[in-house]
Amino acid sequence: MELYDERYCQDLGDGYMVRWATPADVPSYITLTTLAFRASATAEPNLLSETYSSELTSDHHPLSHWRDLAIVVDAEDTVVAGAILMRQVMDFDGIRLHVGRPESVVSADYVRHRGFVRHLFQLLHARSDALGYHLLVIGGIPYFYRKFGYEYGIEAEAFAAVNFADVPPTQMSGVHIVRARVEDYPTVVRLYDADRLSGRYMITTPFDYSYFSFVLEQAQKVLVYIPHLIYHNDDVIGYVFLGGGTGDGQILVWGLGVTTQRALQTYTVPIIHAINDIQHTIYNRKPEKHPTLTGIKFMLDEQHPLREQLSHSGIRHVKEPTGTWYTRVSDYAYMIESLRPVLERRLAHSSMCGFSGEVHLSFYGKGVQMTWQNGQLIACKNTRPPIMGEGTNGTYPPGAFMLQLFGRKSFRQIKYWHHEVWADAPTEQLLGILFPTKPSWFLHMN
Repeated sequence: MELYDERYCQDLGDGYMVRWATPADVPSYITLTTLAFRASATAEPNLLSETYSSELTSDHHPLSHWRDLAIVVDAEDTVVAGAILMRQVMDFDGIRLHVGRPESVVSADYVRHRGFVRHLFQLLHARSDALGYHLLVIGGIPYFYRKFGYEYGIEAEAFAAVNFADVPPTQMSGVHIVRARVEDYPTVVRLYDADRLSGRYMITTPFDYSYFSFVLEQAQKVLVYIPHLIYHNDDVIGYVFLGGGTGDGQILVWGLGVTTQRALQTYTVPIIHAINDIQHTIYNRKPEKHPTLTGIKFMLDEQHPLREQLSHSGIRHVKEPTGTWYTRVSDYAYMIESLRPVLERRLAHSSMCGFSGEVHLSFYGKGVQMTWQNGQLIACKNTRPPIMGEGTNGTYPPGAFMLQLFGRKSFRQIKYWHHEVWADAPTEQLLGILFPTKPSWFLHMN
């Protein structure tokens, strides 16, 4: 029986079994998440984790379902480890890709170092491949997921924190923010798409109606970012995605943009004040510590115009560089074939237009071969080149190719850190054309 089959189960010894969940397993898994995600071993159960895992394992979440929950149970059928496979879409320079997202990966402290998480990921990866997903993406523990074939491949958000007390008074009246309604979907998405499809990004996140309506009508508001519209008097001038207050008393902003007819330079200060004006509508995680929310943490990419505006406006802020998503690609040929239109377009507008030839890349034990004819990708297949990469046109250590595939690093940048990276001159030039460096804005949807 295949690992992705819902009937699959495997005896792990000592009374432990790995399998796919049934509805009867969900309460035990939820309880485990409340204990595993506590601040310390003596802290109270994490009620936010209870709310979150309850939604992910429901039958109404648009991105997950209890059927995609992999678990390890003991002899009493108590869940001692678990992880759920969420599903999301990604826009790769105009190509829509399907993404699997392992989420809420947990294990009880008394069963750790038994390899249970590895067994869970084998099931999630098999289910992802069976569903035709192009890649898997996860955020989380430093280094840990490298053990399962992941690499830091796609840029995540960078934060810039601003205290309300450091923002000068606004000289503009009439700017206010209103929570979006489901019927506002066309307006919000028009503004959001104008932002994400501006040409600034390689990878972005489409905001589908099913998820939009879910976060406004069904989701527990403490766990998601809520779309809002920005008004100047009666005119819609932009959008903002507001999350809950953090433990340090700051409001999370996951997306923000204004119409092309408006200058962000003019509206930055009024928008910050408008967010402060509605803070009473925003979930405060630690009201006993912060009776009022004291500022904003902008979770925006490093090249976002608002971050630039903060730097030029004189508003004191604390910033950190871009974070990164772990990524995993199990089938490079499938991925590259799916990107054929964008790769051919890039090649057609380059100094190597009309290229013909075969390109063999080795990932030291695995590899991929692209066949080009007159600028068209006519074939792409996975290969098994010699372990040292002999006879190929280029080599990357396992996972490193993803850094170039997703535009995070150039060939030269990757080679600087990974001395196993090599390519002949024509291949290096071609790879730079097919996979240029470019920022990404992959917005997680939970």
